[in-house]
Amino acid sequence: MLSYIPQILHPFPGFNLPFACHNSHSHLDRYHDLVYASAPEVKQVDTKEGCQIQISKDSGDFESYKIRLAEHGEEFQLKISSEVDEFERIFTIDSSMADMELITWKLYREEGLLVINIPKHKKGKHTLRAAHKESKKQRRLERELKRRRKEQKRLRAAKKLAKRQRKQEQEQEDYNDNSSSGVDEAHLLQHQFEESSEPETSETSEYETPSTDSECDSHPESHSSSPTKPTLEEIEDEEFVMYHRMINHEL
Repeated sequence: MLSYIPQILHPFPGFNLPFACHNSHSHLDRYHDLVYASAPEVKQVDTKEGCQIQISKDSGDFESYKIRLAEHGEEFQLKISSEVDEFERIFTIDSSMADMELITWKLYREEGLLVINIPKHKKGKHTLRAAHKESKKQRRLERELKRRRKEQKRLRAAKKLAKRQRKQEQEQEDYNDNSSSGVDEAHLLQHQFEESSEPETSETSEYETPSTDSECDSHPESHSSSPTKPTLEEIEDEEFVMYHRMINHEL
């Protein structure tokens, strides 16, 4: 808001010393003490409402001091000068930060102090406040984004873990189903084998028994029905019997 432009001080004019010069070195020391004791001291102090330029003197007053404000483009120059004290300071003021219409000065005679108050512009205050608020908002957004990224990372990890667990559970279920189906198939095959083997044995026994009986019964038939060549005696006997039947029938 306020910057100092250094200026080359004009040399102090020579003056006659009120005492004899017996020791040039001591007289020069006293000369410098007198000069620097009367030179004003300038301080720039930042305050809550703006800034101050404080000019203090060990002796004398500020009757000869002049304060001028000149505009140079977007900047203003504040010039403080005194012909008596051979004093001149020029400060550059940023008009966007300082309220140029409210610059004031105050003199403290007993303290030998001249104070120039340069208040901050209300717009500048608002700008600073808005910038601070925006910075605070930006930090809050950054924290929120960081929290969201962390939450999204945690959710992705949880989803990945749940997917892995579901896959393992599915593999275990498939393995159990395959194992149970294999056991059931083995049991089914064994049961079918037992069922198929038992009826075959019973049927065989059932069918074998009658067949045996039939075979036993059929053997005589086969033997009786099997053609045999009759003998001569049998033929004669048979003819005799037939002849005898014919005679009896006629009678």
